[in-house]
Amino acid sequence: MSVYKSHKSESYVIDFTYFGPDGRPKRYRKSAGRGVNKRDAEQMERALAKEYRRGHVERVIAIGMAPGGPKPVPFSGLAKRWFDNYVVVRNRLSVQRTTEQIIRVHLVRHFGDKDANAISRCDIDDYVAVVQRKGLKPKTINNHLGVLSRMLACALEWDLVGANPLKGYKPLKVDEKESRWLAADEATSFLTAAAEHDPGYYHLFYTALATGMRQGELLGLKWPAVDFDRNQIRVVSNRVLGQDGTPKNGRIRTIKMNGSLSELLYGLSPKEGYVFCRENGDPLTPDMVKRPFWRALRNASLPKIRFHDLRHSFASQLVTAGVQLQVVQELLGHADLKMTMRYAHLSPSVGREAVEKLTFGGPVLMCVDGIRLGTGSGPT
Repeated sequence: MSVYKSHKSESYVIDFTYFGPDGRPKRYRKSAGRGVNKRDAEQMERALAKEYRRGHVERVIAIGMAPGGPKPVPFSGLAKRWFDNYVVVRNRLSVQRTTEQIIRVHLVRHFGDKDANAISRCDIDDYVAVVQRKGLKPKTINNHLGVLSRMLACALEWDLVGANPLKGYKPLKVDEKESRWLAADEATSFLTAAAEHDPGYYHLFYTALATGMRQGELLGLKWPAVDFDRNQIRVVSNRVLGQDGTPKNGRIRTIKMNGSLSELLYGLSPKEGYVFCRENGDPLTPDMVKRPFWRALRNASLPKIRFHDLRHSFASQLVTAGVQLQVVQELLGHADLKMTMRYAHLSPSVGREAVEKLTFGGPVLMCVDGIRLGTGSGPT
């Protein structure tokens, strides 16, 4: 494929080969149109070649990708259409909220009504530079690029744009940050402080440490999901933005309760409705949990962490105790073991089991210049 400038007409020519319906090679060679710059001509070339090679010539013309130039697609309009017709239909409320904020506050503010077909790698680099100067961290910027890439990939499937400039784009390097979690003695101090100063939240914090459930899963937990006969909790709900939905990744899972947790929850006088609630039965909210949580940490002389770090504490303590990573993955509800592998270094058996697989025979007695360097009964 190539795009070159015609010396006669001073316009860019699109030139590529494709196979026709009869299986024979054919050549497309036409002007991109007067006034079309090289970058736009190259985007037209990619779109035309893709469609012609699919054998959909009529469709190419119908969607406006003929040599007259692609129909402009204002970015702001594309963003709204993608959010309304794709994101809202396929994602949880928390994802919808995060995506909408990235689009409204950052992407639309930067790209505005720019033709989505004209967004290039250079434009992407410009965006990265702008938001970096605003102080955004690499991980946050990568999240923005992920939203933009998914939007343009969807627009490509909808035949609204000719290419996705983010395909193959290298994300920014993110420094690994070690998660802070509570060791067993720290968890005990934390719970003791909560019981003393905020007893109404003690059961919630204890359950978080004993099950590794996410905050939304705890706030959405209802009594029918707590099975005292089998000593287990069925995680079937995740409460986010004041609404109950399915757990993350849509994965319903079962978590075993130890005897202490089972006895503790049973003492709450099980009834219908939410397990962790206000006096009138309404569920707790994240804002209501925040202050008692930080107060318990402060009173226990522990560093300030996130509520989500109680989940890390649950997983870390299990791995430290020798529980297999696959079991921890199931308890946490991770869709991919890679997520659970962040705790692998805590396993006391990982290194030992690995080196025990090395077999060189027994230690060998070695002497150099009459000096004994080792003892043993290796091969002689």
